[in-house]
Amino acid sequence: NILEPAPPPLQHVTFSSHTALLSQNPTAHRTIAPTTSNLNSAAKFLVIRFGLYPLLHRPVSTLSTGEIRKVLLVRALSSNPQLVLLEHAFDGLDVQSRLSLKEIVTNMLCGFRTDVLVQGIHASNVNRTQVLLVTHRAEEIPMEVQRVSMFDEGGMIRTRPVRGKEESGAQLLQNALLGEKDTEEGAEEWCMLQDYSMWSNQSSLPTQDDISTLWYTSQQQNSNKQTDNKPLVEANNVTVTKGENNNIIFQNLNWKVQRGQRWLVAGGNGAGKSTLSRLLVQSLDTNNKADTNINGQLVVSAKSVGWVSTELHMEYTKSSSSALTVEDILFGTKDEQRNDDEYQIEQDVAMKLLHWIGLLDSLSTYTYVNGNKQEMQSQFYKRPFATLSQGQQKLLLITAALLKRPSLLILDEPCQGLDLLSRRRVLRLIQCLCQSTDMACVYITHHYEEIMPCVEYVLHLEKDEGVVFCGERKVYDVERMQGERKMVEEEEGRKMIELEEEFW
Repeated sequence: NILEPAPPPLQHVTFSSHTALLSQNPTAHRTIAPTTSNLNSAAKFLVIRFGLYPLLHRPVSTLSTGEIRKVLLVRALSSNPQLVLLEHAFDGLDVQSRLSLKEIVTNMLCGFRTDVLVQGIHASNVNRTQVLLVTHRAEEIPMEVQRVSMFDEGGMIRTRPVRGKEESGAQLLQNALLGEKDTEEGAEEWCMLQDYSMWSNQSSLPTQDDISTLWYTSQQQNSNKQTDNKPLVEANNVTVTKGENNNIIFQNLNWKVQRGQRWLVAGGNGAGKSTLSRLLVQSLDTNNKADTNINGQLVVSAKSVGWVSTELHMEYTKSSSSALTVEDILFGTKDEQRNDDEYQIEQDVAMKLLHWIGLLDSLSTYTYVNGNKQEMQSQFYKRPFATLSQGQQKLLLITAALLKRPSLLILDEPCQGLDLLSRRRVLRLIQCLCQSTDMACVYITHHYEEIMPCVEYVLHLEKDEGVVFCGERKVYDVERMQGERKMVEEEEGRKMIELEEEFW
């Protein structure tokens, strides 16, 4: 039909588009169909597929990170663009949603089945859509991908055809990270964080003595040290609602976090995990805080709280300018009072953490200036936050949270945007810290292979159900975890391999 509007040249699902959407804060419906009150057939199909129908008339600021990502995906995929850019588009999605997205991407690459075509996505439109997938995760790479481009640390690009379906996503990822070599043996295990022997730079991980020396350095940290036996977090019959319509996020939560306990907060998209993590950081001012209502009693007694989340990352990104530097992220802005002696101690501690977490290694251009360590540090600290990559920014935020030597560390999907080697490094470092200190940790993830052995307790929230489980990990509903793992194992015949104890 010559009167039919031409498809848009590009649609994208990226960290930047997610941040921009939050700043505009339209409803989910207006995001998907900005110029009309009706959704097209493809959008209706995808809305149902991703479970977004009840959320269509809610502002996106009241949705979870995963739900916002789904809204962006529907907008991108339903408009039949010439090119779809999916940059870490799977981040923030729960297991079932990742499988749905992968199936949709696969269908775009090889052609939709008849039962999908009648839902509104016409074959003639599919034929003119190209997919550019940017990812750090092997399990997100469809077998139908035809060409792969690999970027090295110097920004050089190597592009070549995929060697047929016998070359798995794990082998492609291993090639990209370690260089072109024979990766037929052990690639799947390596990409699933199992092969400990292939960890790069193991010697940079700290010993227990290193951590103890660092953790209790400085008078400021000693004053933050938790010495009483009160719960760090205590929730009594807490119900949380959000938005003008008081949409229930979760309800009737009774929960305690004691000093030294490490908790996994599990559940699907929209269950309230990120909202809970944000509420635990009462002192941080975020855009959504004013829209959140709490009934019941939620008491946070932790003297120092470290927080890492996608929401916090986006807040820094939206406010980032050339004036916001690495130093500001780590130590606060220059307007805050700083004791010179304490500040020097904190700088030394920060450099150790940056080395342990691998950020200084990734910024290889920052070397000693005429052999002067102080000059090198000064050069690094003055670097604008906005000039770091998304992964480097996330590593910096994790470092800033650890620099507080918190009595409570809250990690909400901390591995989003990190490559495989960085994920290995971060998870191992957190494991080491938990083994060597009495720091409590609340850890949120949709990737079960990234649950650290130090996690001994589980709080499981589900949308419309509230608290499903709250207790020890060893008595946690194993069938629920195994059922979600099985979906991943059956996908295209790939097997998700359990983490071996030796890895940790």
